[in-house]
Amino acid sequence: MKELLSAYSDDEVSPVERRDVEAHIQICRECKKELEELLWLKQEMEIAYPLSMEPDFQFEQSVMDKVRKYNQQKQAIPKRRFAVAGLFAVLLFSVLLLQTGQVMYMAMKFTFAFVKIGISLAHAFGSILSSVPYVVEVMVPTVIIILIFSGWSIRRLLITKTAG
Repeated sequence: MKELLSAYSDDEVSPVERRDVEAHIQICRECKKELEELLWLKQEMEIAYPLSMEPDFQFEQSVMDKVRKYNQQKQAIPKRRFAVAGLFAVLLFSVLLLQTGQVMYMAMKFTFAFVKIGISLAHAFGSILSSVPYVVEVMVPTVIIILIFSGWSIRRLLITKTAG
């Protein structure tokens, strides 16, 4: 019920809540004392600040108009900057293309050659990965043969070294 006391003192409760608060403060001394303190504080505030007024509608409207105008100006500036920057980039690219037409052609040709090589390597790598089971079938016997031959050769070298 304590959470409704402040709203009750400001007349911000529904009729049902008002009735509940009034019934409760009849039986609860603590809430009644807190409500009395809130009402006293409200009265003191009204005495201390008697000229507090809410701004009229025209004031609110003028502030909101200024905020809207500021936001529109703020949004318009980046659009102009991007448009100018884009126009400058297109102009610069056009001048570079005219001045270095042959160089640009060669650079593009070189770039496309590297792209083709990259695609070919990716295709080859994919083919190798897809044939891994077959590679393993061939590699295991080959490795075993190489190990046997290496062992035989090392043994033969050791025998001839110790004998000779």
